[in-house]
Amino acid sequence: MIRTEKRELLADAQRHYSANLVQSRAAKFISNPIENFPRDTVACFDPCKGEMPRRELDDDMLVKYLEKLAENDAGAVLIAASAGGGHLRTVDELDHWYRASAKANVGTTVKVGLLRPEDTREDNLRLIKTMKESGFECGFIRPGTDLPKGCATDQEVADNMRPLVQMIGDAGLAVGCYSISGVSGNQLTPDALANLVSGKGGDKIAAVKVTELDYESTTLKFLQHETLSHLKIVQGWDQNLCKAFIDGPKYDA
Repeated sequence: MIRTEKRELLADAQRHYSANLVQSRAAKFISNPIENFPRDTVACFDPCKGEMPRRELDDDMLVKYLEKLAENDAGAVLIAASAGGGHLRTVDELDHWYRASAKANVGTTVKVGLLRPEDTREDNLRLIKTMKESGFECGFIRPGTDLPKGCATDQEVADNMRPLVQMIGDAGLAVGCYSISGVSGNQLTPDALANLVSGKGGDKIAAVKVTELDYESTTLKFLQHETLSHLKIVQGWDQNLCKAFIDGPKYDA
């Protein structure tokens, strides 16, 4: 009985330590994003096993993959990345994915998870709780797929994303925003992001990841926007990385 109690106390202490570490790093991302938020983020595709039409996550391969990325000095891993199938997973599958990632020893590599505005408030609160318990420092969100495809206004996009921005920030995590119109159906424009930054919960936004093909009309516009000059702008397409690294310092706050 005494041994069991000791084990439970040690487990509680470890959970508190991990939660404090996560909040400490998240606070650094929020207070000085350009200095502290990782400049490279690997979209973490999910290794699967089983048969179609519904395969399942291979936990062991996920752990090996994450640890290999960490060994090769990945600054951050975006788990449930949209281009990696995160937009196709059920809430239960995402919850499992996030919990399975906690088994990996990723050292100083930052764990980031993708959340979806089209999911219910209750589901997102559940996923945020799981992320926090599993060592995530940041939650990224994109425009919801429940918006009018290709024609949502900047105000509609901001209003769609704001509740989740607030939920992530209220949990003590940093917030990242994601433009990937090939998945969400609408771009997150610089003006829509500026609307989010200026509104309730916007002070917790640390970064934006831009995965749009045309560099000049998307990434460069984010870099040039004065309201966003304090944020870390992360380029999502490899072919645009050189341009982003050259242009970025010109517009840093």
